[in-house]
Amino acid sequence: MPPLKETLSKLSTYLLLNHQSVDNLSLNDGKLGISLALLLSSRVFDDKCLIQCAEELWDSLIKEAIPMLSSAELRIDIIRSILILKKLDILKGDITDYAINWGIDCLKVCKSSTDFANNCFGDIISLLIILSEYIPRSIVADFFSILLDTLLRLLETRHMNLSTGAEEYEKFLMLARILHMGKECEDLIHSIILLHNSGKICIETSMLYIIKELYDTKKLQLPIDNLLNSDYIEHSIKYCINLRDFSNLLYQEYCASRELSGFTMDCISTKFIVELLPTNTQERFCYKGGLSRYIALLSLCMLHRETKMDIHPYSLYI
Repeated sequence: MPPLKETLSKLSTYLLLNHQSVDNLSLNDGKLGISLALLLSSRVFDDKCLIQCAEELWDSLIKEAIPMLSSAELRIDIIRSILILKKLDILKGDITDYAINWGIDCLKVCKSSTDFANNCFGDIISLLIILSEYIPRSIVADFFSILLDTLLRLLETRHMNLSTGAEEYEKFLMLARILHMGKECEDLIHSIILLHNSGKICIETSMLYIIKELYDTKKLQLPIDNLLNSDYIEHSIKYCINLRDFSNLLYQEYCASRELSGFTMDCISTKFIVELLPTNTQERFCYKGGLSRYIALLSLCMLHRETKMDIHPYSLYI
C-alpha cells in the first residue's frame, strides 16, 4: 500500500475505534463529521469492512438527526453531508433531492432572518458552495452580493481584525473562485492584503492559495509583490501549525495544483498527525479541528484525483 494510503488507513481505523467517545451529533463538533470522514476514507480503500461500519454509523445518525431538523445548524450540517456524498456518487436516491430542497429553504429563511444569517454565517457560505451546481446561478449570485457586502462591513466593524473570522473570508473566496467572480471581490481582497502587509493581520497560508489562484485567473490588480513569493508550505509547517490549519493547507495545495507534491512523507506520516491532535477528547476526533477533518479532506483529494471528476475541488470543501 502506498505510504499516504497507509497513513490514511491507520488513522481511519483509529477514528472508527474511538468514535463513541464523542456524544455531539453535529458535523463540526460531533458524530456526523466522524461518519462523513469514515465514509469518504472507506471509498479510497474500497474496504468492505470499513464501508459497512461507516454506512451503519451514517444510517443510525441520520435516523437520529432527521427528527431534529428544526435545528437550523443541524439541518445545514445534514444537507452539506448528503450533498458531498451525492457529488462523489456515494449516496443516491430521494434523500439527495430532499437535501437540495431543504438547502433552498434554508437560504430563503436566511434571507428573511437577520438573526439566522448572523448565527450561521460561515455555514451559509459552505451551503452555497455545495449547492452552487444544483440551483440557478441567479440565486447564488444574489446571495454572493449580500455576503460580499456583509463581509466588507465586518472588516470595518472589527477594526480590520480577521482573527475571529478568517475562515468565513476563506470560504467566501472559495465560492468566488467556483463562480468565477473573483473580480467582484477585488476590493475585499485588496483590503485584506494591505492589512497583512502592514502587519495588522496574518493571512493563513490556505487563504493565500485562493488569493493567488484568483490573481492568476482573473488578472486582479493587487499589491502582492511581497506576499506570494515565500515557500508557503515550509513556512506554515514550521510556524504555529495545528491540525485544522494543516488539513486546510493540504487541501488547498491539492486544489491549487491537483497534487500533494509540496508535502514530504514526514509531514503527512501517522506520527506527525498524531502529534498535532488536540488533547481534549471531543476536539481530538471531531471535524472542526480534529482527526475527522484531516481524514475527510485528504480522502477528498484522493477521491477527486482517482475518479477524475469534472468538478472544481473547492466545491467539495466542507
